[in-house]
Amino acid sequence: MIPSESEHPVDHQHEGHAHGFSLPDSPPELLKKFNVTVPRQEFTAALDQHAEHYCDKVKVPGFRQGKVPPDMVKTMYKQELTDEVVQELVGRRAYEYIRAEKWRVASQPVIEKIDFPEERDLTADMAVEVVPEFVLPDLKDLKVEVPKDQLRQEAFAEAKQIDALLDANRRRLPVRDRGVQADDWVLLQVQSRVSDSKRMTPKKKQWYVASADAEGDILGLREEILGKKSGEKMMLKNSYPADFKKKIWSGKEVEHFIEVEMIYELKRPDMNLEFIQSLGFQSEEEFKKKLRAEYEEQQKRRLNDVKIEWIFKQLTDTVTFPVPASLIRDEMTRHLSQSRQPVAFANDDERDKFLHSLRESAEKSVRMALILERIKEHSGLAVTREEVAAEIRHIAAHNNLPEAEVQRYYEEGDRREQLRDRLLDGKAIAWLKDVVRVKEV
Repeated sequence: MIPSESEHPVDHQHEGHAHGFSLPDSPPELLKKFNVTVPRQEFTAALDQHAEHYCDKVKVPGFRQGKVPPDMVKTMYKQELTDEVVQELVGRRAYEYIRAEKWRVASQPVIEKIDFPEERDLTADMAVEVVPEFVLPDLKDLKVEVPKDQLRQEAFAEAKQIDALLDANRRRLPVRDRGVQADDWVLLQVQSRVSDSKRMTPKKKQWYVASADAEGDILGLREEILGKKSGEKMMLKNSYPADFKKKIWSGKEVEHFIEVEMIYELKRPDMNLEFIQSLGFQSEEEFKKKLRAEYEEQQKRRLNDVKIEWIFKQLTDTVTFPVPASLIRDEMTRHLSQSRQPVAFANDDERDKFLHSLRESAEKSVRMALILERIKEHSGLAVTREEVAAEIRHIAAHNNLPEAEVQRYYEEGDRREQLRDRLLDGKAIAWLKDVVRVKEV
């Protein structure tokens, strides 16, 4: 969550010798301002070094690659070279300053103003958002009350669990003797054309699930294809609203030429020995024993999750501190990037409500993450090399992958450190659950 200097050292928008770029909505108590200086001689040497590097890769008519004079490169690429050197040297000075002050930063430092007069040193006014300081309560004295209904464990119901397992193992099977029915999977051939144009889109195959809540690009598609059989063709004409999510059709009348290529139904397997053996069990008795054990383990995990959720709820309600705006922004961006559905709004009010809700959720997540970081420091827990190696072996076995392949994956970049952090998070959460007293009410 907290950025490192190995990423982008500074954020800046270079505009000659002075410019501004600020951290939006930063709580004042989390905003640290400072300035750095880069000697002119150091800047000039770095500029020459970058220019030499450019000489090796730029192509200029009349010169062989690698033989372009450095002075010509510095003239042709003055802005690019200057930006790179500013990014490198100011970023280095900024992080040296941050390390000396022992700040824990929540954002990349930004350049608010640069002053670089001719033949003099470069100076930059900087700003960075830092992680808030706060004190945890005595966790051993913390009492968390959880409503009994939240901790109620449902009795194992064998028939219900088998039914859910059969649903989870449904398979798509082709249908040839009937038309499309609700919840079928349908493979379509589709072409579209805006009515006032002669240009037809290329024919393409696409899957469509004929369920009542399915959201497809083509309006009215479900009603049109219900009852149609494989091989049947149809033409559907739609007038799309101006705010339609697919922009190339918004506000236009579009003709869709559709062919049902194949119909599939989702069918549950029969509950018999063949199905049981396909899951890796040799007998019905072994299967049912494992089914009960997995259910009980699942219930145990659920109860643990509920307790942890209520512990963090009480901590976030009682431990108050300003939350870095940059971390909230990053969390909102992460959430939107992971969303599979495009976000569309009927009006500005709907958009504002969505953004408000997203921001509240992001702030809660960041607050919990910062509290967890403090708990890890407070607990003194650590993750050993042996624990990391054991987790890699577990990942390989669980995913049926060669251990050497998984090992190579976690050797790239900072993946091993991320794995270590994840294991430490798990340790800290388990430690917290053991320390804090949870009472049913």
